[in-house]
Amino acid sequence: MSERKRASRFLDWRRLARRWNAADEAGSVPIEFGFAFPVLFLLMYGIIELSHYGYVSIAVEDAARDGARYAMVRGATSPQPAATSDVATFVKGRMSLVQGSYATVTVNFSPDDQPGSVAQVTVAYPYQPFIFGPLTAMTVSSTSKMTFSQ
Repeated sequence: MSERKRASRFLDWRRLARRWNAADEAGSVPIEFGFAFPVLFLLMYGIIELSHYGYVSIAVEDAARDGARYAMVRGATSPQPAATSDVATFVKGRMSLVQGSYATVTVNFSPDDQPGSVAQVTVAYPYQPFIFGPLTAMTVSSTSKMTFSQ
């Protein structure tokens, strides 16, 4: 047998082997996608949900701090003293991109609203995840204290 025929047979076997390998891997992409997609979907959902929880937590903390500051500068000796209901209304209005009407705001003046006393504002908000909301609902809360300056 000539060298040329041997080389052509060898090339034929390589082509045939490529075809067989391609035939063996046909249909593997949908199977691999079927395994990878749920993992990637749960990872994306977890990232989104964790970000949502972090945002709600920060919004509640900011609202409590803003409420304590609002009360602190509007004590009994201030030109416009604020009552506990005024502070609660202010806090509910300050909650950005979160339903302030769902928040529970508790305001305490210890012992009163005179300079040197303490204003304590507690904000509680019912957090519900996007998909499993009724199953995993919880309350996010934050408390802030400041001393009356006026």
